[in-house]
Amino acid sequence: MVASLAVVPASGSVINTISACRITVSGADDTDFTTYNASHQPTEVAIPYVIVARKSGIDSLSSVEFNVSSDGHFVWDNLIFPDDGVWTVELIDQRDDSVDASLSVTVTA
Repeated sequence: MVASLAVVPASGSVINTISACRITVSGADDTDFTTYNASHQPTEVAIPYVIVARKSGIDSLSSVEFNVSSDGHFVWDNLIFPDDGVWTVELIDQRDDSVDASLSVTVTA
């Protein structure tokens, strides 16, 4: 699957310190098939993810570590951006800190 991120309200409609945003993950891998072991239940290890929002000069925002559902979905509700400007939101695979998906969000004052 190919992971993707979406934000509601849409980029450009987000107002800093006011808009409670929903970040939705779709299409992310739910298990690490390289860890298959027939004697274990579940037979593969779940992949740990975190969502990080970054803007230059501002402390990063981070979700709690999570696993996606079996169909690759996760929702981070009520994210409030503390400053206006362009933020980069990334889905990070915690196994190796790789970026699986990225989204640019424009926040207004």
